Amino acid sequence: KGGFVMKKHLFSFSLFIILFSAILFSQSQEDQIVYVTRTGSKYHSAGCSYLKRSSIPMKLSEASAKYSPCSRCAPPVLSTLSKKKSTSKIQKNSSTSSKETQIGTTPTGKTLYQGPRGGIYHYSKSGRKVYQKKY
Repeated sequence: KGGFVMKKHLFSFSLFIILFSAILFSQSQEDQIVYVTRTGSKYHSAGCSYLKRSSIPMKLSEASAKYSPCSRCAPPVLSTLSKKKSTSKIQKNSSTSSKETQIGTTPTGKTLYQGPRGGIYHYSKSGRKVYQKKY
């Protein structure tokens, strides 16, 4: 009977130590590390298959302000209360990528760029690349 009580107390004490150290050493949600690629628009969890060619560590709070979460690895997301409200996408410009070159303008006045592999595009109002059709 005495051995059972001793094991019960030892188990309770061990559980308390584990829970206390988990709380003490856990990172806050905003300080979690996620990864971005050199050219991508998404952030990823460690081990995601999209991180094979490049992976740049970044705090979740920084990544969620500039990038959206990857649908494949489902990285952590900031809760809506702690995330800064941002309804518009960040506009990209020629200083965003060092591999794109300004080459002219569209008939509507939008700046045309040529990417590193020869694609010609402009940026839409929402900040997405719109490629020109090859004729």
